[in-house]
Amino acid sequence: MVQFTTQKSKQLYRGKRVNLFCDEVQIDGKNFVREVVRLRPAAAALPIVRSTDGSEKIIMVRQFRYPVRLEMLEIPAGVIEEGETPETCIKRELKEEIGYSAKTLKHLATIHPSPGVLDEVLHIFVAKGLLKTIAKQDADENITSVVEIPLTDGLQMIKNNTITDAKTIIAILLYAQSRAPNKKASYK
Repeated sequence: MVQFTTQKSKQLYRGKRVNLFCDEVQIDGKNFVREVVRLRPAAAALPIVRSTDGSEKIIMVRQFRYPVRLEMLEIPAGVIEEGETPETCIKRELKEEIGYSAKTLKHLATIHPSPGVLDEVLHIFVAKGLLKTIAKQDADENITSVVEIPLTDGLQMIKNNTITDAKTIIAILLYAQSRAPNKKASYK
């Protein structure tokens, strides 16, 4: 078991969502300096609808992400606000980003997207029983479109690096794997 203590923590930056700290820590008797980006927890969902032929489609957003300077294809996600549960958060985000409400949410995974530098926790769900509402996107979202793609296309888009967003990749792969429990997943 790793033994650690935080000896000193200095906040270097305080932002709307991002807070940067420089911590002096002792881990197993050795001293280190660690830069830590502290973020509020977030939630995301893989929205699934059935097409007329019975196949499953994923509803995704195409959104410009300034830090990587790319338009990304992603599942809906957002920061958990004060007093919200992960489920309440993602229900709100589904309405805001894609204009749907979900009858059912099933927890798929809880992940730490980049634990070497971020303390973020991200709760991922599968959303089904979707009912159309009116999208009310936040002004800072930069969502350029909402798209439906077949699940099989989503898997192919992961393989050919069209989808590179980590939460989206994890959600699609875990969901696809859960749909074929007797088959070994192949990510070649």
